[in-house]
Amino acid sequence: MIFEELAKIKNEVFIMDFLKKCTEQITFLIKEIQSRNKDSLREAACLISNKIEKGEIIYIFGGGGHSNMAAEEMFYRSGSLICVRPLFMPGNRMGDTIMLNETEGLAPLLFEKYNVKAGDVLIISNAYGTSRMNIDVVMEAKKRDVRTIGLTGTEFPKHLPKNFRGRHSSNKNLHEEVDIFIDTCCPYGDALVKVKEHPAPVGPASTILSSVALNFLLISVTEELINRNVEPPILKNANVIGGVEYNEKYLTQYCGQIPELSAFWTGAGLKVEESR
Repeated sequence: MIFEELAKIKNEVFIMDFLKKCTEQITFLIKEIQSRNKDSLREAACLISNKIEKGEIIYIFGGGGHSNMAAEEMFYRSGSLICVRPLFMPGNRMGDTIMLNETEGLAPLLFEKYNVKAGDVLIISNAYGTSRMNIDVVMEAKKRDVRTIGLTGTEFPKHLPKNFRGRHSSNKNLHEEVDIFIDTCCPYGDALVKVKEHPAPVGPASTILSSVALNFLLISVTEELINRNVEPPILKNANVIGGVEYNEKYLTQYCGQIPELSAFWTGAGLKVEESR
């Protein structure tokens, strides 16, 4: 019995060591995002604020499986900008996305569907920055004179050879093609912790890091707008007192430009199902 308890304690210590390692690594990477991107965050915040000041909207695309969550993160999210329209490509979800990742030439259809035009600002968020879908989108944006902000990393492009499976036929990298690059500091391989001798690391970091970078951008935009004496169109949590009333003016303002908001806004008041 004593030896069983000792073994249990020893195992718990090992587990805590691995959890500590994961915590230390993710904390380090978050600090790296902040330190590496001071200038690019400021530049991107100015670009986005220019559009918001004119009453226009911002677009976001998260291409390739889990990267699609970036578009979800910025859409009708408490504490986020209400004036962001996500480009949701059918099939761009886990379970379906491999088919799209292997297909080039779909970006024009996406731009036409959402009426993305010259002068618009498009955020492209992708963990690895090499997939066909994202390169297609940034190349199409260039053709249409759409300004792009890329949230991605550089480690996968450094390690993956040309013509590697999943790469775009052009072999281009997202961070080199966008107008403004924000480094999410995603490590090669994504997962952070190797437990004992197991060959596959665990604890993927890309979604956490992308969300942190997006929220750093959001905070930078808010600060820039306030410095300009422009009220930031931030969505309040509808589950706090006064939240619904606060949000109504923004939903009224942007519903015409972002039809997807009709899922929450009837024109006469918020629906029962609210943002979390």
